[in-house]
Amino acid sequence: MKRFIPRKSNSLRNLGISELVCIFVPSKTSKSKGMNRYYVEVKGMNERNGNILMTEKEHKVADELLNRYCLFVVRDFRNTPFHDYYLDPLHCGQIDFKKQERQVIQTSYTGVFI
Repeated sequence: MKRFIPRKSNSLRNLGISELVCIFVPSKTSKSKGMNRYYVEVKGMNERNGNILMTEKEHKVADELLNRYCLFVVRDFRNTPFHDYYLDPLHCGQIDFKKQERQVIQTSYTGVFI
């Protein structure tokens, strides 16, 4: 997962863009051990309403980080896109996540040199 920290920008607010702006932090080490950092997962939807998929890893990280994990969802790509964000999405009371298990069959090919 990429690391992000929240920033506020008056110029972006004037353009009608959310106050939550994410800046990529390339460093993998932190003296504060991540306690002052926020982690953001971005999802997109073609329609105004519908479902999003959260992987097992994303779900685990969200459950561990709680209010330091933000789910940023862009909706209605087909018409007029807008966005919402949810701090602690697993426990915010606005999204109902249900576990789905699927078996995936992957086909691969092995090349043998002759």
